[in-house]
Amino acid sequence: PDPHEMPPQGEPGEEYVAFAGRLSREKGLDLLAQAARLLPGVTFRVAGSGEMAPILRDIPNVELLGFLTGKPLRALIAGARAVLVPSVWYENCPLSILEAHALGTPVVTVDRGGMAELVEDGVTGVTFRELSGRALADAVERLLSDRAVLARMRENCLRRREELPTLERYCVRMEEIYREEIRRKERGTWPQR
Repeated sequence: PDPHEMPPQGEPGEEYVAFAGRLSREKGLDLLAQAARLLPGVTFRVAGSGEMAPILRDIPNVELLGFLTGKPLRALIAGARAVLVPSVWYENCPLSILEAHALGTPVVTVDRGGMAELVEDGVTGVTFRELSGRALADAVERLLSDRAVLARMRENCLRRREELPTLERYCVRMEEIYREEIRRKERGTWPQR
């Protein structure tokens, strides 16, 4: 769905952080499991399915919700204190970050790839460098430790809502790039192979 079609939400209700996505190794499920064990006072709500679900089943503060989409998924994201995107893979432009920000929810993510370009540390979420459960847990604690900062992050996410990429903007930009490349080829300035 287009993040701009998602109505912005107000202050979250219950205290929890959320993960939504495929439950697989490259999505950082090992880090998420480790962080949940290190933060027994924080509720982790996990939406998704995949081969890594079993590593989360026996952690008391992890709630496995299964695959969610539409309104239930948006409600999960909007109600969360933060959305976790601990991917160990170099993600380009994760929809989970765009959706979270469109709903006013800060993101905790790894400082690499497109994820680091979408989340401004201390402004629209928290980033961490080291690929460890401890680093993820520290980032979650940092985000949850100050309600005023968290409220400002939520406001910043909503303020940047109009800057988020849309399918229409993406297509227009891609068309511009292709037209420019065609012009370059016609002018003979296109790189020869």
